[in-house]
Amino acid sequence: MDALWETTVPGVADAQVDLERGTVICTTSEDYNGNVNIFGPQSFHSHDYDFYYFNIQENAKQRIEAYFAKQGGSAADYSDKNNWLALPEIEKRYDTFYFYPTAYMDETEGAPVVCDIDEELMRDKAEDIYEQQAVVYEASTNVFAPFYRQMNMAAVKKTTAQERDETLNGLPKHDLFAALDYYFENLNDGRPFILAGHSQGSQMLTYILSEYMGAHPEYQERMIAAYVLGYSITEELLKDNPHLKFAEGPDDTGVIVSWNTEGAANKDAENFVVVDGAISKNPLNWKRDETYASASENLGARILNADTDEYEIIPGAADARVDTERGVVVTKTDVIEPIDGSMGFGPASYHNGDYTLWFSNIRENVAVRCAAWYLNHEEHEIRPLTGEPTDYSDKENWLALPKAEKEADTFYIYPTSYMTKDKDAPTFCTVDDPGMRALSQANFAVNSLAYSGSTNVFAPYYRQASVYALQDLDGNVACD
Repeated sequence: MDALWETTVPGVADAQVDLERGTVICTTSEDYNGNVNIFGPQSFHSHDYDFYYFNIQENAKQRIEAYFAKQGGSAADYSDKNNWLALPEIEKRYDTFYFYPTAYMDETEGAPVVCDIDEELMRDKAEDIYEQQAVVYEASTNVFAPFYRQMNMAAVKKTTAQERDETLNGLPKHDLFAALDYYFENLNDGRPFILAGHSQGSQMLTYILSEYMGAHPEYQERMIAAYVLGYSITEELLKDNPHLKFAEGPDDTGVIVSWNTEGAANKDAENFVVVDGAISKNPLNWKRDETYASASENLGARILNADTDEYEIIPGAADARVDTERGVVVTKTDVIEPIDGSMGFGPASYHNGDYTLWFSNIRENVAVRCAAWYLNHEEHEIRPLTGEPTDYSDKENWLALPKAEKEADTFYIYPTSYMTKDKDAPTFCTVDDPGMRALSQANFAVNSLAYSGSTNVFAPYYRQASVYALQDLDGNVACD
């Protein structure tokens, strides 16, 4: 290579790499180092910089420019509330941090591969998707969701997996790591949390789980679960990241829950969100094996009624079985059509149903895992049920207190939602026990549907005996 000299005379020092020795050979100077005993008779150790000063300077500039071209400049400013899709009031004990799927879809010629943070097409679509997906976490958690610069669907369809990985590892990851930094440093206040995403958002979650959580074990120890839906979690990812583990049951915590939903006709089809070695969890029975779950176990899909423009819960909407060889959930359903096969998902993919088809079961499972976290990680005081009855003039002590819009009422009393089996836990929970409230909310959301169409449904929170205690009591359970 030609060298630039820091005088006005270029070309003073040439350079050739000696691959065997692992050094650079210069043949155009004899200004060797004086200390032969240390460096040898023909060392230019003292000239490592000055021989190639301007070359180093030029290369440093090129690398810096290349870095920021890849990263897209500095990350979005998450102290700016406008860069948040959801920034909730803190009303619950736990949080969810949600990453929306591909919302930037611009087929116009010359459209950028990655959009700006204030791209209206992305923001408008992300708001719609939030209502389809992220509301499932609202019953049990405070849901945070940052806007982030993401890859155009038009580019996704034209690129290889490696090219997508390189792009997403740049600017989008840069934004989301910054959003997490801001969240943990300014918004989380030490609360346990869920991570959740879909599709491109879930691919971003794989980087967050492996890299960000790997670098921040102090945060990961508070992770209730990560719902990585619509993108593959693989055996290889888990092997390479021993701090991560996949869910085994319906109520383990600190785990990853993941699936991709397909019809049987997608068996041998190319689906770019299904990766070799993928693992899926059955969203109806929460098993990892091929145990079949019939549609009767489906508590309800959440479908938008085109006539009323309102979402409706449809129980029994789809069955589920894990195809362990392909690593997906296989279903039969008639409540939605498969997603457009030309988008890269195959002819019978229900990528559009990863949340929709299992909505009520996901909502219940979120409540169950939050309750399990409470029982397993937070201190409990052994106490009898004493004191005055609960004050029901306080609206906070009502699970449901509706406006009287119908001619008849239902007074609904939820089933056992205080699920501790710990012998040392209190026999009775308090009326504001967060684990009991979270699970009772999930139960109510499903069971009350039987009555809400015809009646005003009232439901009080009440102090309950634990599951363990009920095994030993003779039916003499004091309650409110």
